[in-house]
Amino acid sequence: MPACLPQLVKADVISQSTGLSVKHVYRLAQQCQIPHYRILGSVRFNPRDFADWLDSHKIAA
Repeated sequence: MPACLPQLVKADVISQSTGLSVKHVYRLAQQCQIPHYRILGSVRFNPRDFADWLDSHKIAA
């Protein structure tokens, strides 16, 4: 794979890293609440984009 292309992952990877259900991850993507890609009907996530998004939603203690 060319270095310029991100390694995209499925919802189960996001689910495992967040503790959310796969169904909920797909729902958040469908509602455009989390960054994702739609490729020929498949939903994929860039882990770096998701980590940046997650960090931007961190609540300071």
